[in-house]
Amino acid sequence: MDRYWEANAISSAPPTPASTSGGYPTDGNPVTATPPTTPGAWWYHAITEELRNAIVKLGGTPDFTQVDQLANAIVASISKAISTATGDLAKVAYTGSYGDLNNTPVLAKVATSGVYNCRGNPT
Repeated sequence: MDRYWEANAISSAPPTPASTSGGYPTDGNPVTATPPTTPGAWWYHAITEELRNAIVKLGGTPDFTQVDQLANAIVASISKAISTATGDLAKVAYTGSYGDLNNTPVLAKVATSGVYNCRGNPT
C-alpha cells in the first residue's frame, strides 16, 4: 500500500476542503433527483495516508505492489509485543526475581525499621 494512481496524479497533496456535506455516502436516487456522493481528491488522499501512515508507524515500508502490508504490520507488531512480554515473564518465572523484568518501577520496601519510598529511601 502506497501512493499510486494509474493516471493524472499531481505532485502535491490536495488542499483540505473548507467545508463538507458530512453524513454518510449515497448511491443517489434518480426518482428524488438525489445525486450520488462524490468522494473527491481529499477523501482519496486522506484514506491513502491513513493506511500508509499506519504501515510506517508499525515498522513497514510502503510498497504499492502489496495489498496485505497493513495486516502484516499489525501481526508483526502484536507478535513482537507478545514475545517481549513472555520473554520477560519466562525469565522471572525461572529466577523468581522482580528485578529481571524490564522497565519496571522500584517497589516500595517495608522493613521493621520503617517504611521506604519507591526509590528505596526511608520516609
